[in-house]
Amino acid sequence: MEIQTYIQKKYETEVWVNKPSSERQGDTVSWTIGIIKEANRPDLPRQKMHIDVCAIPSFDIEKRPLINHYDIVVPTEGILVPVQSLQETLADKLIALAYRARRIKPRDIWDIVWIKQRGINLSKTLVEKKLVARNKHIEDFRQALSMQLSKLMLEDEVRNDFNMEMSRFIPKQIKERTLNNPEYWGYVQAEINAIASELLNDGAVKKPFDMG
Repeated sequence: MEIQTYIQKKYETEVWVNKPSSERQGDTVSWTIGIIKEANRPDLPRQKMHIDVCAIPSFDIEKRPLINHYDIVVPTEGILVPVQSLQETLADKLIALAYRARRIKPRDIWDIVWIKQRGINLSKTLVEKKLVARNKHIEDFRQALSMQLSKLMLEDEVRNDFNMEMSRFIPKQIKERTLNNPEYWGYVQAEINAIASELLNDGAVKKPFDMG
């Protein structure tokens, strides 16, 4: 496979590349790359990296510099690359939350709240553009989002799945102040409910005990 050979030569490491399934799911296909991190440790599993390729255009592009997280000299550091804005990513995450067929994906929940914490506001215009690009109708989206929101608010299975999966990825210090805090899940529910309500209620979020 050309991709596998290219990666092995460029990075001088053993990799495996799995093509997307022939049964395409919607507008996105996933490639899986397996990497041997420590060849002398056969007891350690291969690190897997999933690369999703989506046939949907981006509408809000920004240029951001590549960040070097590993304190090694790389020629690509600081290069400006076009990326999708966080505001558009928020729109994508809400659409993904609505249309996950099998279960609510914990990473979608985490990312929505994470983006909100960075002061990013919901753009209904971007949500509508992304729905049109996917040939989805707004009423169908609202119905799907409402069903998922109900699961999030009422089902303990969603919380348990969220805690179990995110515990695998987040650093210990972040876990201690989030997942390990008994008040955290209620905060997550409130944040998701607030932003979903903007879409379900045409942006008019009802105030409890509204006194005019």
